[in-house]
Amino acid sequence: MFWAFCESHAGDIPFHVVAQLLRAGTGVADLDGEAARMRVRARVPDADPQDLLLFDDLLGIADPDVPLPRSTRMRGGAG
Repeated sequence: MFWAFCESHAGDIPFHVVAQLLRAGTGVADLDGEAARMRVRARVPDADPQDLLLFDDLLGIADPDVPLPRSTRMRGGAG
């Protein structure tokens, strides 16, 4: 069972509770950024690298030295 809560001062942060649940569900809640990214990649080895960068950002474990994809709206060939 996983649980999360939204603190009153975090109500304006999009996806705050979802990110907490995803961190708990993927087992990265108590890991530092690098260890968390390694665990995510081990769990979904066939995931698209660009998707992983976005997922890392959502989880709050993104590598600050790696830029996010430029445009997420154009993905999927709707270019």
